[in-house]
Amino acid sequence: MAPVLRADLEAIRTLATDLGNAATDIRGIDVNRTFAGLLAGLKGSDVAAALTTAEIQIEAALTAVATRVDALAQKNKEAARTVGITDEQYADSISGLLKL
Repeated sequence: MAPVLRADLEAIRTLATDLGNAATDIRGIDVNRTFAGLLAGLKGSDVAAALTTAEIQIEAALTAVATRVDALAQKNKEAARTVGITDEQYADSISGLLKL
């Protein structure tokens, strides 16, 4: 007999919600506010230029992470809605998303 897929759909839904909330929290990180005080005291210096570059890179990284976390949340929502999805299809979709 073939293995039977068993999933706790409520746990998957909860995970999806938690991931969505985490993505929102990540997007809410105010990198500019963190760097503002440093930049104000170092105007025109090489350090200020480096900090400005770092700020831009950190914001881009946080946006990328939040986007991936959101995508993972959506994959989990889809999995919970799709009762007929196989375990292997789900694993492949997550692996593809995360580029594993």
